Amino acid sequence: MSAEANAPLPIPDLGPPRPIEHLYIFHGFTLTPDYPPLWKNTADFAEKGFGIEAHVPALPNTDNPHPEEWEECMRETITDPASSIIVSQSLSGYNALRYISHCKLDDPLWQLAGWIPLASNLGYVGIPEIADHFDSSWGGEMDVGAAFGTFIARTCLASLAVRQIALLYGAYDPFVYPAHGIALGQMLDAPVYIDPDEAHFSGPQSMYGRDIPLCEFNFTLAFLISKMIMNVAPEGRYDLSEGHTLQVDAPFMPSRDHPFPYSPAHWKEALAHEEGRMGGDNKEGDPGPAPEPKQRRPRTHR
Repeated sequence: MSAEANAPLPIPDLGPPRPIEHLYIFHGFTLTPDYPPLWKNTADFAEKGFGIEAHVPALPNTDNPHPEEWEECMRETITDPASSIIVSQSLSGYNALRYISHCKLDDPLWQLAGWIPLASNLGYVGIPEIADHFDSSWGGEMDVGAAFGTFIARTCLASLAVRQIALLYGAYDPFVYPAHGIALGQMLDAPVYIDPDEAHFSGPQSMYGRDIPLCEFNFTLAFLISKMIMNVAPEGRYDLSEGHTLQVDAPFMPSRDHPFPYSPAHWKEALAHEEGRMGGDNKEGDPGPAPEPKQRRPRTHR
């Protein structure tokens, strides 16, 4: 085989990132744009807070969904992906991965501004109605190697196509354990946030003896969306002077010790605060000294 054949393919130059103009929130299996209230409240927050257009499309046949229909709905709905953020909850997460990878495969210059998989599972989780949404049915005869290879290809294409990625999972999720997010985050080379006070970001649920109420608004999701918007905002688009606050009239917003997300002037402070709440103990963003390496136990044969 020639040296040219072994040469790596060049990665197209996508140019500078574009400002965020659109937010798309896709619900999961059996859910709707109206339930839970999280979708509409998050859309309201983005529109009032940042002046972007927020959309909560209805995915077809939500009780008996077909993957081709969901992917086609995403293609038809997202008109300008280079200026759009996608939030994809639960089942719509893997459909979003398939949509992104197919678009990138069709057009090497295709790009998406941001993607937040929200409690998104990587494979079959015991619900037969959604088994065909994944790269293997997990219900009978299965080529594990081929399925895993397809998954790797999809995540590689997505990591090239999406400008900003962050994953969010609930610690008390009875359907999609945070391990799904940790694995997907590793493949996408993206940060994973685990909210210690959330479940599946949907209706009321109980897990490990704790009752999680209906999800009406999630501060961490709002924080991730805000961060993605501010990361690429043109200079002067938002007034970042000290003390300036966004005109957000949203009684559902949670109260915190700092003004974020009412004020984009403090989004960096909010980043340190929220990462600390997620489990880090250094609030200033400094990673601190490296931990001592763990001693490996000698391997024994049984």
